[in-house]
Amino acid sequence: KTDTFVRMFFRTYIVPAAVFQSVIIGGGYGTGREVIEYVTRHGGANGYVACAVIGFTFAVILATAFAFAVQFQARDYRIFLRTLLGRGWFVYEILLTALLIIVIAVVAAAAGRIADQGFGLPPRLGIASLLITVVVLHFFGRQWVLNALSLWSFILMAGLLAFVMTSAQDIALIPGSVIAGGDVFGAARSGFQFAIYNAALVPALLYCTNSIENTRSAALAGAVAGVFGVVPAVLLHSVFAPHMPLIANEEIPVYWLLNQLGHGLAVATYFLILLGTVILTVVGVLQGVQDRLDGWRRERK
Repeated sequence: KTDTFVRMFFRTYIVPAAVFQSVIIGGGYGTGREVIEYVTRHGGANGYVACAVIGFTFAVILATAFAFAVQFQARDYRIFLRTLLGRGWFVYEILLTALLIIVIAVVAAAAGRIADQGFGLPPRLGIASLLITVVVLHFFGRQWVLNALSLWSFILMAGLLAFVMTSAQDIALIPGSVIAGGDVFGAARSGFQFAIYNAALVPALLYCTNSIENTRSAALAGAVAGVFGVVPAVLLHSVFAPHMPLIANEEIPVYWLLNQLGHGLAVATYFLILLGTVILTVVGVLQGVQDRLDGWRRERK
């Protein structure tokens, strides 16, 4: 019974959180650039205000979406949006298709650049690793995708915690690292904007709720996923804030900071984790598309 409880707890609360975190982190957190733009530029203390707003907004959106999906058995975005919006549901699919093209293009370019800058390999190898990983995981099915996203989420969090520990002596400087022009309302608005644009992918991730049995558990799972989604922002902001404004204009702030700290092995490890992260962003979104096509096929046949 204990083994069954642990397994259900993991599938109900940890897997959805790991899926959401893994998908948004490639574009939202991987390089650290978005954290600078939406969080750290408002100052040390105000940056945490932005993080609080991000976490709260994520939690509300995910709790509502998960509960709705479970209540109406709408576990792929086609059924979810058809139930929610009626005949206008297809507008989301048009926008999602455009977004998916952009995501794949950006991730492919990022994979190529990581292979080049991080390991001195031809960019084509980075793009090839993206294609191979997507094909292999989707060939073996949804469970492989869920397992990969969950595992990588733990690896990513371990890497972020190690990153924070290397900069622990600087974090005490955060309260005094206030950037000119930053204000609490601006920080809150910026955090809300970040959460809203990342939440556009939530309907495509509803396959992670397949093991949730009731709406109460679904709402709680959504809230947990929202907290998971903001943790990387909190950790990265904690190490970025003491280095403002020097880090403000860096294209890849995490890479810059690791070089400043002189951690050669950590830089290589970071590039490896980042490569896996950006690849799994595509894997996670495409699983939602695949479930939508499966749902359509089941209805027709």
